[in-house]
Amino acid sequence: MKLESSEKDCRELAGTASAERVKAMEEAYDRSRAVCDGLAVAINAFEEARNTFAALAGYMDSGLWLQDYERDESGGFPSDLKRGVLSQDGLYDLLGDIERLRSRIRGPLVSD
Repeated sequence: MKLESSEKDCRELAGTASAERVKAMEEAYDRSRAVCDGLAVAINAFEEARNTFAALAGYMDSGLWLQDYERDESGGFPSDLKRGVLSQDGLYDLLGDIERLRSRIRGPLVSD
């Protein structure tokens, strides 16, 4: 992958004293390193959650989600049971977010 700098950025750097230039580039390096490291961790976690995503999609598609939703609507679960997965749009929206993120990971992350 080739990253290109703008001519304007290069001209601005050329007019900067060496120590200031190195300091600015060191800050850019540190920030870029941290972003890359953080993204690598997030992508690894996303890939490791593949089975979890599949389980959620299967739950929604199997009819069990609807059965549990209807039971919840009739008061069939304890009131202290966390059941955000049964919100009408929550699971559907999450699965959509997962697909959008998959597309972003497959596509170019850096625009030209």
